[in-house]
Amino acid sequence: MRDYCFLDDAIEAIVRAGGRGGLTTRAYNLASGRGVSVEQIACAVLRVAGRDDLAILAGAPDRPAVAMTYALIGDPARARDELGFRAEITLDDGLARTLRAWRARVAGEARET
Repeated sequence: MRDYCFLDDAIEAIVRAGGRGGLTTRAYNLASGRGVSVEQIACAVLRVAGRDDLAILAGAPDRPAVAMTYALIGDPARARDELGFRAEITLDDGLARTLRAWRARVAGEARET
């Protein structure tokens, strides 16, 4: 499990922190506070890409490095309380934005060649 925060949300938090009178020495978790598994990410990618024709293979054998991995979920309380920050962009929306930008770039590169 990992905690993902879309880049636009993180930038918003940085702008808010900078607006507090310059650089700050405070540490903030720019996080959603929600854990997402690799399987959930894979499902979201397929969903956003409209690829219901593909399946996710679950239950791959554990590798020692994977077996030792633990959940990393941030606590956004300080950023919320001090900066008024909340991660607003959902995983699906962030992936959809990323896919649209990638498709636009690929289409632009195809026109240039």
